[in-house]
Amino acid sequence: MVLREFLFFFALALTTYDALQNSPPKVSDVPQALPFFEKGSLVTDWYKGELSKAFSSIAMFDVSFVMYYAPWDAECQHVKHEFDKAAQIMFKQVHFTAINCWNPGGECRLHHNHISVWPIIIAHTNLLKTLIYNGPMDSMSMVKFLQQVMKPLTRLTTSDSLIELVSVCDAVVVGFTPMDNDTLAYNIFYNVALKNLELDPFANVCFGIVTSEKLAVEIGVKTLPHVKLVLWNDTLEYPSMFPFNEENISNWIVTRTYRHAFWVMPSWHKSFKMQGLFAQGPVLVLFTPRNHFYDQTPNYDLLREVALEYNNCGNSLIKVMTKLRTIQRHKYIEYERDKLRICKNLDSLSSGTVDKAFSQKTYRNEPMKNVWLNKTTCKKQSPSKHFQLFSLSEESYLPAGMEVTHEELLGLNGYCVKTEESSCFPEYDTSNFFSNYDDFENNVINKLSVFESTDSIETSMLDMGVDPRSSINLQKQYLKELCAKVELAAEVSLQPLPILNGNNPKIEGLQCETNSSLSFIAIDSLVNHYFAESLGINISKKTDKTAVVIIDGKHETQYLLEKPFGEKSIREFVYNFTMNLIPRDLRSTVGTSKHTHYFGSDKIETPVNDVVESVVKSCQKKSVSIKELNTLSFQEFISQKNKALLVTLCGGGSGSCGGLLSLTLLSVAHSFLELQEHIQVARLDASVNDLPWEYTVSKYPTLMFFPAGKKENSRTYPENRPITVEGVLAFVLSGLDTPIKLHAKVLLCNQTMDNYDMKKCLTSIRRSVVDLIGNTLRHWRRTQDSAIKNILLRRLQCLRAVAINLGALNTTKVPTTHPIYKQFGESIRTLSNIWKTTVPTLRRRQNHTLDYENL
Repeated sequence: MVLREFLFFFALALTTYDALQNSPPKVSDVPQALPFFEKGSLVTDWYKGELSKAFSSIAMFDVSFVMYYAPWDAECQHVKHEFDKAAQIMFKQVHFTAINCWNPGGECRLHHNHISVWPIIIAHTNLLKTLIYNGPMDSMSMVKFLQQVMKPLTRLTTSDSLIELVSVCDAVVVGFTPMDNDTLAYNIFYNVALKNLELDPFANVCFGIVTSEKLAVEIGVKTLPHVKLVLWNDTLEYPSMFPFNEENISNWIVTRTYRHAFWVMPSWHKSFKMQGLFAQGPVLVLFTPRNHFYDQTPNYDLLREVALEYNNCGNSLIKVMTKLRTIQRHKYIEYERDKLRICKNLDSLSSGTVDKAFSQKTYRNEPMKNVWLNKTTCKKQSPSKHFQLFSLSEESYLPAGMEVTHEELLGLNGYCVKTEESSCFPEYDTSNFFSNYDDFENNVINKLSVFESTDSIETSMLDMGVDPRSSINLQKQYLKELCAKVELAAEVSLQPLPILNGNNPKIEGLQCETNSSLSFIAIDSLVNHYFAESLGINISKKTDKTAVVIIDGKHETQYLLEKPFGEKSIREFVYNFTMNLIPRDLRSTVGTSKHTHYFGSDKIETPVNDVVESVVKSCQKKSVSIKELNTLSFQEFISQKNKALLVTLCGGGSGSCGGLLSLTLLSVAHSFLELQEHIQVARLDASVNDLPWEYTVSKYPTLMFFPAGKKENSRTYPENRPITVEGVLAFVLSGLDTPIKLHAKVLLCNQTMDNYDMKKCLTSIRRSVVDLIGNTLRHWRRTQDSAIKNILLRRLQCLRAVAINLGALNTTKVPTTHPIYKQFGESIRTLSNIWKTTVPTLRRRQNHTLDYENL
């Protein structure tokens, strides 16, 4: 007793002593931070999280691009290489910096310890503006974003430049800010354009600036500063009663902007962004490469033209806008071809050739610019208030090459009348414009060369060939940078061009004529190819990786453009869909691409028509296979006449197609392993494969059974019953022909572990065979048809052989290789063959109320 008390007090004393020590817990040292970017990278890496030093360096540059990262994050490790590629392209104009905001004890971690998503990329400007980059995490998109940050505004000096900008962009925001003593309005509009890049990183909505009061008056602006929003069917003016500040203008632009066609950029995170687009009605989706190293995407430009025509309900202004965009697209294609030709021979260009190439480049880059006069002049008479932004000067000219009627220009610039040719502007051959100009310039240069060759004249000017800032060298440098951009674009993808056709079908005003709606969107097939794959479109096999599909979410249907994308095919496609003249397209799984994962996908790309087999080895070292079906192989699979088929329709994901369901299917397939030539199990992922309407089910997973030779009598597993091995076996047995059913039951009996259960099972089968013999014998006695008597007699003989062989099986397990079992199997096959050949005769010669198939 005393010893117990002593031990108790001793333990209490030790506990008290330990509690009073108050020693700090032992914590392991913080691991030393290591550089995240490779040695020699153009990215300044503050891998210890030195925030103050990083911002000191950022303040020294006009534009900086900063990546806040955590070195352990997988997304950061992927974006690191893309960020470094962007730095290699833009290092001359932009300062690239990366800051480790995860390093414990680092300054960045202390100030920003609640970051939940990595990486965060922010652009800093010298105006102390920060812009969060919300675009795709690839170098090409980053470069495009930075180019827009460096030049968010386009200066408009003429009404032609405004029309050109409208023909290129989805929508245009025009600011009218006079550059007098006060530049506050200009700075406000500049900041609005910058801030809009957070929502629209690729500037699909363009911002133009008019600093000339004279041009503002010509366009119809009376009070300055002012903002106008030019949409595809309307021009909106910023309310004068609203304060002219960044917040109000930005909110007004966001809430008022509506586009008839636009790019969709998925967030790469779980969201309902796409659901809202397809919930409003049918949507036409254009999958096409979006290469930001090109100035435009002609395929998308054609989509906008089609959308304009479809939604134009008799508005002549929209008709003119459509033609403007068509001309601009065609001339841009010519410009790209000229650019390729110039870049191909860039090294061999002489000074004079560079001048000419530079002049032609400028002309191609401004496809709406008027370099000659048309004979048709327009005078402003009663300009339309609805579209007053496009009111031209008192005497101006239409873009060259455009053909419009008198009525089409009503409201655009008043009444357009054709006047007599003015003597002030004699006609001349415009095709020789550049060559004449070159001759004139060469004459001037030759005359000036006399003074240049005079040695007595001393000058401090550098030689034209030596001075890096001379006009010739600046032009050469510009062409080099232009051609370097061409090379970068070619590394990503070639410029996809639509097929140019004539005699295009008329779809103008189709929306109003049919009282239907159709939205138009475009998705980058280079970055978001998995969206096309989920729709059953093998985008990698399509011409130029371009495909068009119409998705009708309300009716759960989709329609695919089978022809190559072009001016005629896309219009025919829209017309046929509106008139219900095209069949529904059924999605089917396609070959897997890199970083694409879905149920049933494999690392090896498989052809669409191939049937992928998932082979799982059983404990008996035999293999069972479950056929993996798609839309194309489904019809072929169920058309097999001599096999009973069990098909499982899954909804994708581990909850529907994997786990317990897969184990159940494998167990069922293993139970019927010896009957593979009669029974086959398969599954289909219905989330990426569409089936005809007759096979549509209400829930997933659903088991469908197709009897041999009677596919029209297919059945589904009861929805109110759990899917178990026993339930599925009973479901399959109930649909088998009598001979196969007997064989399957014997196989199942042979798989039982207990001898008593096996004896009971075999006894039940013998009783079934005896009952079957009795029913057949009774019908043989009743019928008077000799042909039927012969058929039934043959069945009785086979059933007798089956009964004898069944009785030879004892209550212990018999291997399938045993002679007794082989003899039983042979009698079953004989009965099955007689059963199949005699059923048609019984159907023709006897009353259908007697079931001779399952006697």
